[in-house]
Amino acid sequence: KLQNTSTMVYNTITSLVRLSLQLAKAPIFALTNSTFRKSMTGQRWATLYDELCELRREISSLEGLLNLADWDQQVGMPTGGGEARARQMGALTAVLARMRKDPKIGEILAVLETEEVRNEMDEMQLAMLRECRRSFNKYSRVPDDLIREETELSSMSYNIWVEAREKSDFSLFAPYLQQLVDIRRKIALLIAPDREPYDTEIDQYEKGMSAARIEAIFNELKAGLLPLIKKLDEAKESHVSEALAEDSDHLKNYGPFDVAVQEEVCKHIAEKIGFDFEKGQLNTSVHPFTISYHPTDVRITSRYDEEYFAEGLMGAIHEVGHALYEQGRKCTDEMDDLPINEALSMGVHESQSLFWERMIGQSAEFWEGVGAPLMHEYFDKLKPLSPSFFYKSINRMQRSLIRVSADEVTYPLHIVIRFELERGLFDGSIKVEDLPREWNRRYVEYLGIEPPNDAEGVLQDSHWSGGCFGYFPSYTLGAMIATQLFAAAQQCIPNLKEEIRKGNLRVLHPFLREKVWERGSIPPSADALVKEATGEELSCKPFLQYLDEKYSRLYC
Repeated sequence: KLQNTSTMVYNTITSLVRLSLQLAKAPIFALTNSTFRKSMTGQRWATLYDELCELRREISSLEGLLNLADWDQQVGMPTGGGEARARQMGALTAVLARMRKDPKIGEILAVLETEEVRNEMDEMQLAMLRECRRSFNKYSRVPDDLIREETELSSMSYNIWVEAREKSDFSLFAPYLQQLVDIRRKIALLIAPDREPYDTEIDQYEKGMSAARIEAIFNELKAGLLPLIKKLDEAKESHVSEALAEDSDHLKNYGPFDVAVQEEVCKHIAEKIGFDFEKGQLNTSVHPFTISYHPTDVRITSRYDEEYFAEGLMGAIHEVGHALYEQGRKCTDEMDDLPINEALSMGVHESQSLFWERMIGQSAEFWEGVGAPLMHEYFDKLKPLSPSFFYKSINRMQRSLIRVSADEVTYPLHIVIRFELERGLFDGSIKVEDLPREWNRRYVEYLGIEPPNDAEGVLQDSHWSGGCFGYFPSYTLGAMIATQLFAAAQQCIPNLKEEIRKGNLRVLHPFLREKVWERGSIPPSADALVKEATGEELSCKPFLQYLDEKYSRLYC
């Protein structure tokens, strides 16, 4: 069976690569000829639009195979296959790069973007033009040698980052980080010469978003979080919340929890939430992730801690949220395998994972009706524990040096710090060599804790070693969007919290499918999607209100 699958994948890649090479050699019709452009009235442009769609579908097919190779590398590939897999993925990436900037795409777009044609297009077609132009500009304006240089630099930088983190020595990584900032600035200016480089970096992950917009949101968020955290800290020190703090720490003492049983629990929860196992898989990996080749094939992974079941459980719920977004994308002829059917942004994607993890999985209703009964069924040692015990344990607020270990109250401040530092790196107000000092200063100012070393401070995340600047804000924007979407869902679904308590979690699917999943990248930005789905502007106010009300009930 595996041999047949490998043969099929190989034949598919071979056919698509041959097709791409034929397209590259084919003579290009002068679509931008003025006489031809003037004749593009009525539906005569439809043929060109269909041709554009086919070109993009071929790209999507190869992207799916590249993702498949990536998933296999992280989940099932033999350890000795790394070098060969790197060559295979590199070759496929090079083919994709050529296809994405095929001059034929640019010439078709030049015709379809004329005012007379645009006036005849519907919302979906206009969005398709916008997304294709965005992609074409990104790949056609950056020379191949610069892309190759960045790829090689990122590969070297990651290995150096690993070494620097192990030795807790930022100075080892600093020269490579400087080169990464320089090359990303250069690429950003090629893509959008009239835009601030950091805005272009953010736009890779959050379409239509800018550093100024994020700064305004984060300043308001910071102003609300700092006094809230102080209030909760003071309440934690009082006798009223002593039992809560004791219970929260005590849950870990009920381990160990058999990993095989944890996997069964997570599969049960994933199915209950609505993950379609006929169109997806749940596996184990070092780092949990979700990867999609098509809405009919979505893979998720989680990891498990023998001493604390919540890490695997909440991680699985988080990844199922991502997966539902991917499985919920439309497979109609008008959208399948096209850019308009892709996730709108990383923030919107994160909103779907956090919607299920935090708004559902960390809710009192979930633990009353689903979580606690399931834990009692699978783990006899947990039967004496009440739903309230689980709920309080899952929702601890505790300052942490490490972003990925932070609770939902303090987590946004970790993101604010990284955003401020990245922006400083790109506008020149912060030098690379000063990052450890600036990092530590902000942790003391915002969270009241100081990293004892670089490994627990500025070197804790891998993002910068891969040249991923502008990504961090998506995590907190996603949390904000999730809060607003849940509030809107409560308005649309009668007695939603009671339905959650009963375990009817799929009752949320129609709302999310209509408002998010099937909208794909038709809206131009997360701001537009939130306005469309909730009737409100994207704002941190509902998020702050949610945190204040929930944690004040827990601690005050």
